[in-house]
Amino acid sequence: MKRFATLLAWGFLTAAASAATLTSVQSSYHAGGNFAVVVLRFDDRVKHQVREVAGGLELTVPACRVSPRAAGEAAAVGNALVRELSLEASPQGLRLDFRLPGAMKLKVREEVAPFSLILDLSPAPAGLPAAPLQPAASAPPPARDWLGEGKQALAQGNESEALADLEKAARLGPDSCEAHFFLGLLQRKWGRPQAALDHFRRAKADPFLAARAATQLAALYRQLGRTADEVAEWEAFFAALRRADPALDSLVRETQRLGELEEAAEPAAGPEAGAAAPENQFAALVSPPMIEYLLIAAVLLLTLVIVFLYLKQRELQRIIARLALEPEPEHPVPRPAPPPEIEAAAPAPASPPRPAPPPQPPPSPEDKSADDTAREVLALYKAGMSLSAIAEKLGMGQDEVRLILNLMRDNKG
Repeated sequence: MKRFATLLAWGFLTAAASAATLTSVQSSYHAGGNFAVVVLRFDDRVKHQVREVAGGLELTVPACRVSPRAAGEAAAVGNALVRELSLEASPQGLRLDFRLPGAMKLKVREEVAPFSLILDLSPAPAGLPAAPLQPAASAPPPARDWLGEGKQALAQGNESEALADLEKAARLGPDSCEAHFFLGLLQRKWGRPQAALDHFRRAKADPFLAARAATQLAALYRQLGRTADEVAEWEAFFAALRRADPALDSLVRETQRLGELEEAAEPAAGPEAGAAAPENQFAALVSPPMIEYLLIAAVLLLTLVIVFLYLKQRELQRIIARLALEPEPEHPVPRPAPPPEIEAAAPAPASPPRPAPPPQPPPSPEDKSADDTAREVLALYKAGMSLSAIAEKLGMGQDEVRLILNLMRDNKG
């Protein structure tokens, strides 16, 4: 009994040691193609099973453990298609629950060195059934999945590798329409509209891709200025949507009927349309180009006004500076009149009194300095006196007064 327990424990430990381990979980989302890729790496080959459940998918891997790194990476998964990825490890194995926003097209493929499970998810169009899940396979596929590898390289940013894989998928694989769609995305990104047009036209053969390819073609025709082709592609887009969702077809018919009713009601509004004609004419006159010209003219006029005001300001500054440098006229200090002579007391006249001396004349200009005389002349001239009045007051000749004023003006100049 003891030997049997020992053998049982040894077998259990051997099985546990031989169990595979999930070592890494990586995910990426490509917005241009609207698909997601999840890569699960193991340290040994494992068996797996995928089944659809409410709200997503369930992947079970028997006899498998999970590393702390893989658990942390799985908790961080979250994008537009794979909303959440949860892990649950048990003695029976590992279960991975993918929470998805809706029906998905899923492809699962295996790779070796190291062994990996690659899940390729893309949304199924509305109204169309989702593609059935691929059955689980423990053996490697007989041929390489060039489309899946190209999409994975595209999600990782390896555009040259993605181009090579997608071209092989377009030539060899059954998913050539989807490969042409992604090739069209690459060619459009690289600025090759003609090559992109050819790929998107081939992708329209797939009903799952007809609507998306039509939108890409419409955008390319708009870029090339081909309006008629753009309108045709938009009509193809709505036709594809109507095929996918019958409710949308009824909505389009109702919208067309309302448009016909509005067109039929337009002739009854003749007077109102005539009254609104002046407003339409004004709107035609004030078109965006005319508004642009008016704004340019206003800016130029404002610039001219600013330059004119600037020049006037500089001129006023020069005038103020010149006035500040001119000296203030000095008012002459009047010289005090000489005190009157006091006659000495005369003794009693012994003889007849002598006559009083005549009054003294005002001091002549020679008694004053030249500077005082010039100041007096300038002060009287600025006070508004004429040359003759100044000459009479100061006892000078008019020519002398004029000469003094001219000399003072020359000195200031």
